[in-house]
Amino acid sequence: MALHRPAPRRFLFHMHHDDNLSEPLVSIALATYNGRTYLPELLASLEAQSWPNLEVVVSDDASTDGTPELLAAYAGRVPVRLVASGERVGIVRNFERALAACRGDYVALADQDDVWAPEKIADLMRELRQAEQARGRATPALAFCDIELVDAKLCCVSTSLFDTSPQNRAAPSVCAISC
Repeated sequence: MALHRPAPRRFLFHMHHDDNLSEPLVSIALATYNGRTYLPELLASLEAQSWPNLEVVVSDDASTDGTPELLAAYAGRVPVRLVASGERVGIVRNFERALAACRGDYVALADQDDVWAPEKIADLMRELRQAEQARGRATPALAFCDIELVDAKLCCVSTSLFDTSPQNRAAPSVCAISC
């Protein structure tokens, strides 16, 4: 389980950009499988995001614990679209289905047991916009940072995933690749 620290936690990447939007849509791609236990906390943390223009796109991998029913009944500030359910395809294809249905100019990936800090998307967007200004919008960019690892009761296990890695190194917050 991962608890988002005040700095951005996961991946956010630029898909395409509409110059007429001051606050572009950010799609949150979520692949689920028997995640009913964790989803209320994740959804509450997504509702608390300060970024105003979000959607959650969910692909479910044939859950048997009521996950699709929980998602279908969900009604909150952030719209949740369940785009696939019932067919077991595995984690990679499950995320592919969610990503393919995203409508946002930017896409963030979420795990069903995540809990995000309220500024996560805003922090990631700030980093990406700075990269776009510095390198141009045509340059692909990826924003990410460290996570805090927690147990099922959200008690800290490690303040840094990077610190627990064999390389024990800090990673950049934005990666831009010239094509």
